[in-house]
Amino acid sequence: GRLYVNRDGLSALDIALLILERKYPARFGREALLATLLRHHGITKNNAQVAMTRIKKFTDDDGQNNLKLRANGRQKASSIRASGKT
Repeated sequence: GRLYVNRDGLSALDIALLILERKYPARFGREALLATLLRHHGITKNNAQVAMTRIKKFTDDDGQNNLKLRANGRQKASSIRASGKT
């Protein structure tokens, strides 16, 4: 099914990290992640594309545009969840 993040005050990058954390250890396609971000209310196409660029340092790309969170990405996602933003 579709993934959603129901927390206010998060950036597109934060939402992308939480989505990839939920999919971990499986990989999630770059285009599928972009489409998921665009479904979230308030995230513009430009914001989503910027997040896709910024997420590179937190992910492993298998060469076929399938992303998997690296350890630093999982730590960042855990920090976002613990931040208490609702």
